[in-house]
Amino acid sequence: MPSTRRNVCITNAELDKYLDTCPNVSQFLQEAALFYLQEKDNVYAKDRELKELERKVDTLKEALNKIVEAIMAGGNHDEV
Repeated sequence: MPSTRRNVCITNAELDKYLDTCPNVSQFLQEAALFYLQEKDNVYAKDRELKELERKVDTLKEALNKIVEAIMAGGNHDEV
């Protein structure tokens, strides 16, 4: 069964009710919040890594295009 994400809104009244009836809920909510923050950090880190790789690929494309242009022009590729 595939899992899906959805936004959940918990009111203060509901939270108070659960905290009063279930002592483990507080710990669960803390762990859930920590997990969310860690996952959010992971997503941002992966996004930064992807952007850095895209910059490197663009740099390599430019260098390759210059080499190909020099070869096609019959020039000396040592000039690149």
